[in-house]
Amino acid sequence: MATKRKQQKAFTRRIIFETAKEMFLQRGFISVSTAEIAREAGVAHGTLFVHFPTREDLVLDVVDSEMEQAQRRIDGMMEESADFIKLAGKYLEFVSEHEAFYAQLAKELPFFSPEMRDKIIFRQAIVQMQFLDIMKSDFPCDRKNGTRFEDVVRHFFGMLHYYLCMKDAYNQEGSTVARFKDSLLNTIQTLLGTCKRDQP
Repeated sequence: MATKRKQQKAFTRRIIFETAKEMFLQRGFISVSTAEIAREAGVAHGTLFVHFPTREDLVLDVVDSEMEQAQRRIDGMMEESADFIKLAGKYLEFVSEHEAFYAQLAKELPFFSPEMRDKIIFRQAIVQMQFLDIMKSDFPCDRKNGTRFEDVVRHFFGMLHYYLCMKDAYNQEGSTVARFKDSLLNTIQTLLGTCKRDQP
């Protein structure tokens, strides 16, 4: 009996999660209320809060799910190749596959509460640190002048963020990230030609 209750609870949580994710993708993270999510999921409003104590917990759970998926994809890519440019290209392909989510998050991030924004930025920083480690192992540069690895990673993710935020402005079918993938990779490769390690 206890096992059945546990399974039912997990099922209800999953329904709420999947409903919220779909609604966030369609209408954005900010505008969708917990009452609307509960109604669409077919559960009582109070039931939603049994599984997700706050609205921010629900949003973070959705974000964490996507970030974990990205992390697993990066880990798999690293097993295949340690070439930074190839990895960056595969990561851009992954983002373009999930572009609706990442574009929505990029556009709405400034409107989250400071605490929520910090939590999401921290999660993004973990992915960026992994890219930094890959870059340092693939490009053992040691030059007196040039661009630091950290700046190259910031530029890569900064430009990716820009394309995601501007997705609607380009008013095109298909993926904006896929459209600018080669341009972004060429820019990163150029910057890496002048990179240097920080001197102790």
